[in-house]
Amino acid sequence: MKRRASLLLALFAIFFSLGLSAAPLAAQKKPDRKALLQAYEKMAANIEKNDADGHLTLAVWCLNNGLKTKAVRHLKRVLKIDPSNVKAHKLLGHVYFKGKWMTPREKERLVKKLEEERRKKLGLVKYKGKWVTKAEMAKMKAGFVKVGDQWYSPEDAKKIKAGYVRHPETGEWIKKEDLPKAQQGMFLVEGKWVSTQEADQYHSDWTHPWILTTDHYKVNTNLPWSEAKLRRNDVEIIYLRLKNIMEGLEPQRAQRMNVYIFATQGDYNTYGSKYGTAYSSVSGGWFSQNDESLPAVCLWDKDFGKINLPHALALQYQFFLYLQAGMKDCPLWFYAGVACYCDRFYDTQVLRKWGAENIVRAGGVANYGRSWFSSYALSPDAFKASQKLLKDAGFLICYVKDSGDKVALKYWKQFWEGIKKGGKPRTLVRPIYRLESHLARSNKKIRAFFQKILTG
Repeated sequence: MKRRASLLLALFAIFFSLGLSAAPLAAQKKPDRKALLQAYEKMAANIEKNDADGHLTLAVWCLNNGLKTKAVRHLKRVLKIDPSNVKAHKLLGHVYFKGKWMTPREKERLVKKLEEERRKKLGLVKYKGKWVTKAEMAKMKAGFVKVGDQWYSPEDAKKIKAGYVRHPETGEWIKKEDLPKAQQGMFLVEGKWVSTQEADQYHSDWTHPWILTTDHYKVNTNLPWSEAKLRRNDVEIIYLRLKNIMEGLEPQRAQRMNVYIFATQGDYNTYGSKYGTAYSSVSGGWFSQNDESLPAVCLWDKDFGKINLPHALALQYQFFLYLQAGMKDCPLWFYAGVACYCDRFYDTQVLRKWGAENIVRAGGVANYGRSWFSSYALSPDAFKASQKLLKDAGFLICYVKDSGDKVALKYWKQFWEGIKKGGKPRTLVRPIYRLESHLARSNKKIRAFFQKILTG
């Protein structure tokens, strides 16, 4: 206390020696910086190292006389001696938050950190500066745009913002004022609204087919309208089937997937001669990587259209899933097998038995040795053999999914789980290779399951 009193007396002595008085501030003569620094040095010399009050008093004097840097030095010294000194904290601009004194910047960082932890507990992730759900992040990565509560492709979002509406039948974008015409069953052809009959005649030419948009697809077809609208519904039903087959996984694409459904063998062959592959030569449903629009392609007829369409959509669906995972190659038997399972073995009531009977007609169920998987290849030069291979692959996927073989099902689920979690592309197919080895050792069980299908 005596020491502090002597310091205060020293301060007053210096105060008067500098010529300061109680006169109004405007009338006072401002001391020069050199004199202030000399006064500061004298006072600082009189303060003991651990005298918190002395350092605090000198800090206040420094602040009042424009010596901010020196004031900060003494305030920090006060806090080193007395960490809970409220006045020193306040003079330094500190704030009290969560039971601690800190700088405003430290508080800002802590608030940010706590908020991040809170949002993470809610399952949110940060993407492009925004906190979103993982599902929303997947949509944003895929290029979707949110308008209100709905996600749209950039093209659709632009149309919505411009005031366009969808044709209630085709799903194409039309001007709002044209909606009454669309509701009357008319269609827009080259800028003119025409009847169904006129539209059918125009769209029967594959160079300008019907274009029907659904939630996931853009369906291009030269089928008559009565058939085309049914196929529009079919593709979405098949999409749900594929989602179920592939353990809930969906291709994340802002753009709809293209589907080409040909009404005539001639149009189908013309397209296939330009964009076809070995696959297109052995099946009425295939996926074209040679066409930049990457369509699922099929020939529709009353007998095999219901097989061709889901087969093509399954190949396309898988392609985009594998592409998202960075997986360039999937064993062909597996890729084809999933498609065949989708087109004829998924339906347990009718098509599954029909598919098994077709295998019998082609020579019976194969002996699935290890070499069967490694030598699997489709060739237009061996059409019948390739058809048999397609059906066998589909049947094997049927066995894996539905026979109750726990080991086979384990490898199946491991593969799709790896795709879901974004595993390394080179390791994603390992469960398929393990599945192959297991199936090669399970011919007896496979044949028993086959017989059950035939007799069931």
